[in-house]
Amino acid sequence: MKGVPNSKNIRQDEETGEFVIYCKIRGDYYDLSRHKNLLQAMRERDKIIANGGFEQAVGWRLKHHGKYYYKRGNNYVVVRQINGKSINFGTYKTEAEAKEIVRVLWKYNWDKKQLPVQYQDKINRKPKYYTFSNGKYLITKKVGDTIRSFGAYSSEEEAQRMVEELKKVNWDINRLSYFDKKQFQKQHKYYTYNKRSNKYTVVKQGQYYGTYLSEEEAIEIVRLLKSVNWDMGQLSSEDYNRLSINQPKNHKNYTYDKSKDNYVVYKTINGKYNTFGRYDSENEAVVIVELLKNVDWNLDQLTPEERKRINKNVSKHYGYNKQNKTWRVYKQINGKYTNFGEYPTEAKAQEIVELLKKNNWNKECLA
Repeated sequence: MKGVPNSKNIRQDEETGEFVIYCKIRGDYYDLSRHKNLLQAMRERDKIIANGGFEQAVGWRLKHHGKYYYKRGNNYVVVRQINGKSINFGTYKTEAEAKEIVRVLWKYNWDKKQLPVQYQDKINRKPKYYTFSNGKYLITKKVGDTIRSFGAYSSEEEAQRMVEELKKVNWDINRLSYFDKKQFQKQHKYYTYNKRSNKYTVVKQGQYYGTYLSEEEAIEIVRLLKSVNWDMGQLSSEDYNRLSINQPKNHKNYTYDKSKDNYVVYKTINGKYNTFGRYDSENEAVVIVELLKNVDWNLDQLTPEERKRINKNVSKHYGYNKQNKTWRVYKQINGKYTNFGEYPTEAKAQEIVELLKKNNWNKECLA
């Protein structure tokens, strides 16, 4: 710091007012630590010098300069946390290009304004607004809080030209020329295919209209929505319910327990998680779920045979104690096992379990 004695390798950050310990090694600058006052910075700098010097403090950064980039899709994004904020330093096609930008940024202490013009242009390059997917060039742009789609085009040249036209009208489709508006409407199918889920998603200008199993179904949904100018409120009740976003989620109500190699049938009722049984095969679990759905998950409405079928792998809430040769009654409540006593015979234990079930496992019924 100019004019301040004994402040070598210390500078003050103009924005935060903090005192930064830095060093310059082989033409590159490195920030080592930040401090609230100059005295703290001077003491820390002296410790660094006493403990092996600046090169040892910089350590691995001399070789790698820190990674500070990650892969997103087919590109590499350079990002660094500065003063608690994540700052983006551009997107690059190759890892080598990202590494070069990181090296140059270290050299100029991560200050974009100090970079040579050619590097500033690389960091601030304008987005293309289109990506290649499923044989088409899809134009998208974030408008407000939503990502809006502006059509899929057969060639990159066509997508580039449409982006330029959309920029001229501030991305307002209605202000496009008659020809370009027709091109947009012609190219846009209003649905996309997701390879991972093998499903088709219907979307128009950032508005989601559901996901469908087949392309034919997606096309039919688009046709329906076009007929009412994309106003779902104008659809008939039957057509309105055809949209997957208006249909209730179909929960399987069973899951595979890898630790025990069986399927657990469950359902959350009134905010509480209930287990209805464990079954050896998925098909058996599916049958049990359908059986329970038919009685709205109310076990009291089942026949004795049906209840026996469901309860065959449900906890009996009692077990044999070999040490004192008695039958112990228990239940897991709020994640903890509660003991309800020990009884001389299995029949007596079963009787106690039934009594506790009728009284919602209230111990007072045993008095």
